[in-house]
Amino acid sequence: MGRQGRISRDDAGSPPGAPPDGALAWSPNVPACGGASPSGGRASWLLSRALLAGALALGLGCGACNRCGAEEGAAETDDATMTSPFDPDRPEDPLAPPPERTPLGAWVDAEDYRVRVVAVEDCEVEPYFAPRPGHRKIGVHLELTGLRDEPVPVNGLFATLLDSTGEPHRPTPAGCRPTLPAGRLEVGQTTRGFVSFEVAEDASGLLLRYQPIIVGRVPRPITFDLGR
Repeated sequence: MGRQGRISRDDAGSPPGAPPDGALAWSPNVPACGGASPSGGRASWLLSRALLAGALALGLGCGACNRCGAEEGAAETDDATMTSPFDPDRPEDPLAPPPERTPLGAWVDAEDYRVRVVAVEDCEVEPYFAPRPGHRKIGVHLELTGLRDEPVPVNGLFATLLDSTGEPHRPTPAGCRPTLPAGRLEVGQTTRGFVSFEVAEDASGLLLRYQPIIVGRVPRPITFDLGR
């Protein structure tokens, strides 16, 4: 045959717009499955492609939403739980047992030291250290003794005063004297002094919580009932 009577494989390629090889069989002369025309096969191919693209987009979108929600939930959990055990304003653990309340004058032996509240007094201070209107300053006289060879830190800032409403009060620098000296106690050494607080005139149900900071562990807090 002459050149005009022959059709090469390149000349007999798929019509314009046909799907690529391997995607879907296509023949210009043979109907698609079920007797569908070539245009029907192309429509089915386009529909399957559209459904596949939609499913992929939906899956990616849901995965991104789930990931964002998990990250936000983790951030909220971190904000809610990341509080220092030495922060006096941290919320009380609702599952923790109620603290033992030691009366005035009674010793409590901790792992590293022993401590007691000797007395509670109203402080007399200079006029420029006077408390705010409707408030007063009280001093808690503490006595501590070291029990271990390793020195234990002592500081008035380790003490927190709580009233009947549960509001914490931090020590004030101007109050009853002599103040509790800051330092370290060797085994058998004893120190004493006042830790002062400013509270409302009608404050009642006062509790003192003492909890030193010891590197490597968190010692249990000791609570005293001040009888006021």
